[in-house]
Amino acid sequence: MGKGGFLKIHFDKPYFHSGELLSGRVKMTIEKTGVKGSEMKLKLKGFEKTYVEHTVHDEHRDPYTDVYKDDKTFFREIIPLADFRTFPEIPPGTWEYPFQFQLPSNLPSVYSRELKEGDGDDVKAAIVYKAKAFIDMPGSDIKELSHFIIAEPVTKEIKEIKEEKFKSFTFSRGKLFMNVQIEKNVFVPGETFKVHVSVNNESGKKVDFIKIKLHQDLKVQAQSFQKSYNRELYREKWDGVESKSKRDLVFDFKIKSDIQPSTHGQLISCDYHLDIECDVPWAGDLEVHPKILIALLPSVSSPYVPAYQEDWFPR
Repeated sequence: MGKGGFLKIHFDKPYFHSGELLSGRVKMTIEKTGVKGSEMKLKLKGFEKTYVEHTVHDEHRDPYTDVYKDDKTFFREIIPLADFRTFPEIPPGTWEYPFQFQLPSNLPSVYSRELKEGDGDDVKAAIVYKAKAFIDMPGSDIKELSHFIIAEPVTKEIKEIKEEKFKSFTFSRGKLFMNVQIEKNVFVPGETFKVHVSVNNESGKKVDFIKIKLHQDLKVQAQSFQKSYNRELYREKWDGVESKSKRDLVFDFKIKSDIQPSTHGQLISCDYHLDIECDVPWAGDLEVHPKILIALLPSVSSPYVPAYQEDWFPR
């Protein structure tokens, strides 16, 4: 604002898929006379970046830290928007400049996460897409930085989940059968979906509870070092099924709104699966583990705000 004006980047959609045409406009507002500049440009960049501080112990059991960091650039583009070099100054007023860019194929979804582990490791991982508009000027430029959302296309991945399993018990006659059905396997943050569970308990064992857990499978690569996680994020449980009985049950399970999306980059991979269990005391549980996708499809009224900050990664 102190330079006599400001820029604002607007995108035509709240998110884009790889292979699509990224489009929008840059709005330039000049608020006073005497503002001089040469060109206005838009820089676009997509990249993934990882950083790991790995704590180890030497032969004297004294701790020290190894640092691993890595990055991959998906694309980098500079788009000329306006040329002011033939003007003595940029006249006051407001103008809009459209832009387009053909996105490459196979781009992973955005992602940003910082993990501080119990073993002392500090892990940061981000997949970022950003746009920077600026006017070349004497001294500091008039500029604007904005992030845009790439979501992995999931339409071809949508399918119904059907899982069946049974087990027998060493000291009890009869078997325990479980049938699970979910209408689809792709969900968005904040969505509640129904899980149909049919249990036929022919055994003499009681099923204490039926549990549904959401697990995240995360891999972070930084140079030669890889961190892999399989962690339970949260669970719900309901009353189970008595021995020698049947129940057809429908449960509501909610994906929390602050969850990170599924993504598949070169350095960062994030997947999810459900654990659906018949909890049998003093015996192994009967479980199925269907994979699901979390798709980031934000709206204009509910935008996605990445946790990533420009100063997140140490230099």
